[in-house]
Amino acid sequence: MATGHVEQRGQHGWTSGVIDFGALVDKTQDPPKVKRDRRRLALKLPPGVDYLTKADARTQLNAILTDIGRGNYVPPTPQTVAEYLRQWLATRVPTLAPNTAGIYGNALTKHIIPCLGGCRLQDLTPLNVEGLYAKLLGEGLSSTMVRLVGVILHGALQDAARWQLIVRNPCDGAKLPKVRRSQGRVLSLEEADRLLGAMAGQGDYALVCTALFSGLRRGELLALRWQDVDFGQGTLAVTRGLVWTRDGPLFTQPKTEASCRTVPVGVDVLAVLKTHRREQAERRLRVGERWQANDLVFPDDRGGPREPATFSARFGKLMKKVGFPGLRFHGLRHTHAVLLLLQGCDLKTIQTRLGHASISTTADIYLAHTPATLQEEAARRLDETFRHQVGTKSR
Repeated sequence: MATGHVEQRGQHGWTSGVIDFGALVDKTQDPPKVKRDRRRLALKLPPGVDYLTKADARTQLNAILTDIGRGNYVPPTPQTVAEYLRQWLATRVPTLAPNTAGIYGNALTKHIIPCLGGCRLQDLTPLNVEGLYAKLLGEGLSSTMVRLVGVILHGALQDAARWQLIVRNPCDGAKLPKVRRSQGRVLSLEEADRLLGAMAGQGDYALVCTALFSGLRRGELLALRWQDVDFGQGTLAVTRGLVWTRDGPLFTQPKTEASCRTVPVGVDVLAVLKTHRREQAERRLRVGERWQANDLVFPDDRGGPREPATFSARFGKLMKKVGFPGLRFHGLRHTHAVLLLLQGCDLKTIQTRLGHASISTTADIYLAHTPATLQEEAARRLDETFRHQVGTKSR
């Protein structure tokens, strides 16, 4: 069992303690030598206090000895939150997918380190963590993104506790903000028709049309190759996605088996894609040797992959221009699913088309948070089904 005593050093009170961890055998010596394992540590001065009395120093040392006895003692270190998080990220990056590593790095450098980085790691408290959440919400970050930041910070500090750099994870005592679920704008059948009409003649008409009638994700569409399009069978094969890392574009395997799928599309979409392929061939001839032969269905002007975030920003401006402000590109995927529901398509089929690993994911998004148009359609269909019964009872 560890014992200890306090010491007065200089004229500044009882500022240090000496902990005796017992006998330590040095087996490198012949014969082995026994010496005491004693360690000196600085005691903390409470805010506004210039020095510790002997009684205060002894009380603080006793608390440390109690933690040692319980196995909760962590030697003090001057390491800051910023220093630790950068070290932690460097160890984690090799185990993460490139896109995930980018998300982690962005959360640390843009949100966590600017707010908490200067704090000593061992001094971080749940109050500090909740202060970070409040600050990010106040700056306009969505509750979903703040929760993501919290999850990343919790994982980093959980590793710090496991590595015995801190006693406990301060995130455990901090309350994450509730997520305000919003799937963004979803188009009705009439609005989808108007959107396609407004997009006629626009450069991304084929991309919007394919997204609306296939439900593919942005990264899946931007990674789609002509070899993935089977005009004979009328299908699109989803075998990869596009992410953007610090080193540029990267084509990755889908995260789940369900994401690897074959999605049937209609003859009208195939006709649009055939026209798009002819126009792309003409553009390729104009560009000449500068064309990048990536076989992409929806490349940039020179055949290369598009940067997803830049594409989404451009899409938002385009939607405002053609009369659909607030429509995000992901809203086309939501619209695809909702229109299938309105047409009476079963949930399992929708799950397969969207590439969800679980049907509960599909249900949570498209049933628990259905748009008003779907609720109204359900009410209308029930009314038409039972109208003769209700009319009979009321007379």
